[in-house]
Amino acid sequence: MPFVNARAGMLPPKIARSMVNLVPGESQGKLLVDPFCGSGRILVEASELGYKVAGLDTSASQVSGT
Repeated sequence: MPFVNARAGMLPPKIARSMVNLVPGESQGKLLVDPFCGSGRILVEASELGYKVAGLDTSASQVSGT
């Protein structure tokens, strides 16, 4: 589970899952890259659906908690 920082906010899991579900086609084995991943909520949801995931963020404090 991603690190939760209440001050920074976090995308609710239900919304993150809905966003991942917008990607067309089969998810198994596809690579999903999130260039502004923050705490990684979208990456967690994508991984649970079978995607290979990679995330980047300019905020070291956001990424270090994941």
